[in-house]
Amino acid sequence: ELFASLAGGVKFTKLDLLQAYKQFLLYQKSKELVTINRHKGLFRCTRLPFGMASGPAIFQRMMDCVLQAVLNAPAPTSVKELQSFLGLINCYGRIIPNLATLLHPLNHLLKKT
Repeated sequence: ELFASLAGGVKFTKLDLLQAYKQFLLYQKSKELVTINRHKGLFRCTRLPFGMASGPAIFQRMMDCVLQAVLNAPAPTSVKELQSFLGLINCYGRIIPNLATLLHPLNHLLKKT
């Protein structure tokens, strides 16, 4: 199913998120359910722990939300918005080949103003 959904794709990416699960805080009700019994007593997790059966699904749902927000972001309509967008995109210059060439038309728009 996963490979079928990738068929026909043009661009793909790979992310390496340091301690990815630990970036997600648990709700108070969830903290009560995710408690570890150790020799020094009970340890209540405050963040999504590795090894939890539902962890991958929770993480994927959050990543889908983040990526959907990026995909649905409105196109810049002012010089200030375009500058902001270019500033954000330039952060990815190390991982996007030929980024300057790709952004040339947008940078050219800034020179016109």
